[in-house]
Amino acid sequence: MVLPNMSQESAVRLAESIRESVGEMALPHSASEHARVTVSIGVASCAPGDFAEVSALLKAADEALYRAKSEGRNRVVVYRPV
Repeated sequence: MVLPNMSQESAVRLAESIRESVGEMALPHSASEHARVTVSIGVASCAPGDFAEVSALLKAADEALYRAKSEGRNRVVVYRPV
């Protein structure tokens, strides 16, 4: 999701709410280590001028998503530049 004019804190709260809501549905997923459907979400935010192009912001969110997956899934991870 692209959420203009939303603070990072609000975006994280929304992402956690989505993750928790999906978890509460307890949808079976036999191939998952959690045995149910889970959601991993990467969050990236910026102020005007932080990223030269929108694609860089989307890449940052994608990096956070893959970090969430590699850290065990079913979590929200905020992009932090290294």
